[in-house]
Amino acid sequence: MNEKMKYPWGELPRIKIYNSMTRREEEFPLPAEHPDVTIYVCGPTTYSFVHIGNMRGPVFYDVVRKIFKAHGYRVRFVTNFTDIDDKMIAEAKRVGEDDPIQLSARFVHEYYTDLFALGVEKADVYPKVSTHITDIIEYIKLIMNNGHGYVGTDGSVYFDVKSYPDYLKLSGHSMDSLLENITQGEEMSAKRDPRDFALWKAAKQGEPTWPFPQTDDEIQKFRKVADGRPGWHIECSVMSAKYLGPSFDIHGGGKELKFPHHENELAQSKCGYPDEDFARIWMHNEWVVLPGGDKMAKSGESVLIRDVLKDHDPDTVRMFILSAHYRKEAEYAPERLDDQAKAKARIVETFRRLTEFLRWRAEERHENWLQIWELSDREYGQDPKKDSVGKILNKFDDGIRLDSNELNPQPFDFYLVTAVREALYQTHRHFADDFDTQGAMGELFRLVTRINASLDNMSPDNIYDFDAANIALGALVHLTEIFGMLGHERESLYLTEAGREKIAKGGGDAGKLADVLLKLRDEARTEKNFVFSDKIRDRLAEIGAEVRDSKEGPKIVWK
Repeated sequence: MNEKMKYPWGELPRIKIYNSMTRREEEFPLPAEHPDVTIYVCGPTTYSFVHIGNMRGPVFYDVVRKIFKAHGYRVRFVTNFTDIDDKMIAEAKRVGEDDPIQLSARFVHEYYTDLFALGVEKADVYPKVSTHITDIIEYIKLIMNNGHGYVGTDGSVYFDVKSYPDYLKLSGHSMDSLLENITQGEEMSAKRDPRDFALWKAAKQGEPTWPFPQTDDEIQKFRKVADGRPGWHIECSVMSAKYLGPSFDIHGGGKELKFPHHENELAQSKCGYPDEDFARIWMHNEWVVLPGGDKMAKSGESVLIRDVLKDHDPDTVRMFILSAHYRKEAEYAPERLDDQAKAKARIVETFRRLTEFLRWRAEERHENWLQIWELSDREYGQDPKKDSVGKILNKFDDGIRLDSNELNPQPFDFYLVTAVREALYQTHRHFADDFDTQGAMGELFRLVTRINASLDNMSPDNIYDFDAANIALGALVHLTEIFGMLGHERESLYLTEAGREKIAKGGGDAGKLADVLLKLRDEARTEKNFVFSDKIRDRLAEIGAEVRDSKEGPKIVWK
């Protein structure tokens, strides 16, 4: 199989990423040139429950990882927790918590609950500021020894912004504009320049405090550094270098972090390791906004993610987040989530139709969908009435789409396989085009429509139809896996018949209880006590057991 035919939908395109630093899309090296992708994303400051806007980044970068893996890369992903910060300390004081780090620890666990409820894959490392104090102190000393940091009159350590000529290159701000927004205070008078920022903050009463060990020579050279705590920005320079190295591929975060956090982080890192790149690509996602365009904020109006998950399942929330390009705002409204719930139901129903069409039994199928597809393509290639795979891919390359005058294959099995081929061809191009999940999602639903239309005209007793449906099911599994959706449906495909029956009954005591209630509902309907039977149905639905009436009698489908 030549390179263009590496997959039945053609060669995977090279990934292009919009770099906030250069303000243009840049091509990422191919897996053969650069097999390991390293990503650092700024994590949350954990002092309260998170809202749906806080989850846009984690869900998006979860899919970024999956896209890279689907394109043949290995990925190492690191995201941090800020558990020492001005906001953290202020919130601890507000709620009467003596130890801000303990307050943060509780909300880290709450964050994990929300994060994993959305199906976000675990990061390789979740470093915290409080467990990296020694690393941070050593890094600050490195910056000072390189001539970019100094001890202020208050005993804090400050970064000398004038010592780094490329300061503000990322954000595009000017040095003069920074002066306009500076208010005078005790900290300002301790600096050489009011635009300098803190690497280490001298201790204040009631704040977490650590000593800053120095040798006599260091004290003589720089002055004595006061006991205190890290400044905000230094943590990410330190933890990214420790777990990914001083140069890595991608640094991500919300657009609000571009300045001052990422700008200062970049300056520190380049001055700590001047011969290294630090982050080669910078990515910044837009906000989830309220109707009218206002940004959600922990300290202002927002919608907690756990409240959203009371009314909508995680797949629906993921679909809402991924239905907008990450560099565009996503406007939150309950009706938008309702629309995504209906859209998800379409995919689930298509899964159901395909599995029933195939009478799927995992233990009886030893070929995977790509092997079946390769065999089908060989058979199609022997039919002079059907276009070859290469010819179809060339049409895709020329911008010709299915259902046009130039591409309308028959019969139905060949049409469906071509529809799947086009869907995967197009979705991977959207994925590779700056992680365009919005465009890829559109291709997924176009495929769902075509699968359902094809199934209306196909028979499982026809081997060609059967294989085409198998290929279509494999494509749905492939795409929903990248989107991080329909995990239950995907997992159930690979269970044995006995295992699927257990899942269908809910498993364990829940399934037994549901069976008892279903029998009570049937008795109530026989006695024409429809009010009681409807109550049973509604109570079952509340625990995820949907009652479906059919010619064979009522059955329970677990959601």
